[in-house]
Amino acid sequence: MTLFPAEGGLGGLHLGLEALTGFATLNLLLPLAVVNVALVYSWRKFPEIERGFRVPGVPLVPALGVIANLALIYNLPRIGVVTGLVLTATLIVAYLLWGGAPDIEEVFERVTEPTGPASTNGGSANRSPMGADGTSSRSENSSTDRDGTADRFRVLVPVARPDRAVTYARLAATIGRFRDEDPLVEIINVTTIPDQTPNETVTDVAKERAAQLRESLADASIDADYTVEGHICRDIAFDVLQSAREDEADLIAMGYPEEHQEVAQKIEYNAPCDVLFASGLADREGSTADPREISIVNIGAGGGPHHRALLPVVNAMGQQGTEVRVISVAPTGDSGTEESVESTMAGLSGTERVEVHNISAASVAEGLVSAAAENGGVLLIGATRTRRLRQWVFGSTPDRVIALAEDAGVPVFVYAGSTSVAGSVEDFLFPFYRYYQRLQRSRRPLSGSSES
Repeated sequence: MTLFPAEGGLGGLHLGLEALTGFATLNLLLPLAVVNVALVYSWRKFPEIERGFRVPGVPLVPALGVIANLALIYNLPRIGVVTGLVLTATLIVAYLLWGGAPDIEEVFERVTEPTGPASTNGGSANRSPMGADGTSSRSENSSTDRDGTADRFRVLVPVARPDRAVTYARLAATIGRFRDEDPLVEIINVTTIPDQTPNETVTDVAKERAAQLRESLADASIDADYTVEGHICRDIAFDVLQSAREDEADLIAMGYPEEHQEVAQKIEYNAPCDVLFASGLADREGSTADPREISIVNIGAGGGPHHRALLPVVNAMGQQGTEVRVISVAPTGDSGTEESVESTMAGLSGTERVEVHNISAASVAEGLVSAAAENGGVLLIGATRTRRLRQWVFGSTPDRVIALAEDAGVPVFVYAGSTSVAGSVEDFLFPFYRYYQRLQRSRRPLSGSSES
């Protein structure tokens, strides 16, 4: 009535009944047009989903629906349409300024105490007391809840399947010990809250899963203090990121995504710390795939910022006796560019046992995997943390390496190191520099060259 009175109006506007009719009809027709667009988008993006019904003639029928609704909107009273569009735009701007985000407590909750077994290193694995409702009673300042563990290297391990908890806990302990003599491994399991479902309905499920994790880890040999938590959340990636922020994690270690790759992408791009994705460990046995014993690590030669970010990790591994083998691949095809070994060797100045393997292969990915399969050990590769290549999970080469390594039986670690603003800019510009190098190499005359 304030916007569409019979007389007068807001700010002296005389909108009246005609404008009200146009405004109300617009609110009916415009959402119908949007629904038709959403139908086509869903059909194209998720064609494999089993739906309860089918719409014939997609995308032709929805397109006709959009055109018909827009034609009807065109014939509505102009003042009503303009008023509706202005009001809709105003509300969208207000929503964006507000953020539209619910309170963290509404989408993320720790439902079990972060407890583990008696300490394996003389300390205490338990950190937070239980609240009266059975949930962890942490304060907002996580540093006050650590009971003197603030200086320990903390590895956050999201685990979806209890049968793989031991493998990734051992991996986190091993990687943590390369960085700290007394690391702390935090293992979490996230139970997703379905839409339009109260949190309380999945609390018991989360507690049961946490109990299963503790049971599977009870008899295992984990060479570090660890804790187990059960969480409920409407977004798994949000839960992992929020946990990493609150606990001030130094590293997130998790398995390579087999199904929900968007979760890995969100964690990789937004993590407040470094992220390690492991592939080829969970279903294998043997010395080369045992995360407790990493005696050989293979890395490629490179010069990009995402490659340099993993060199401190490799250097720390080398200083503790791990053999480091640098693989320099000269691609014979069009996939990839040969990288200089010098920048990689400069980042491994503290490592004594370094071997350089110069090989030729059809692509960089094929060369890395074949050399790693011959050398043994694990293959460690850096991942970009920019969004320019959305068709890949971690970037073109890491994804190709993982696909080839699965058939070759080579365990792969994908390391995404956190970068500064300058590093992100460099990461974005580096492919253009690499393309320029490729052009320069292709223009070199073959005669008179002293390179072998």
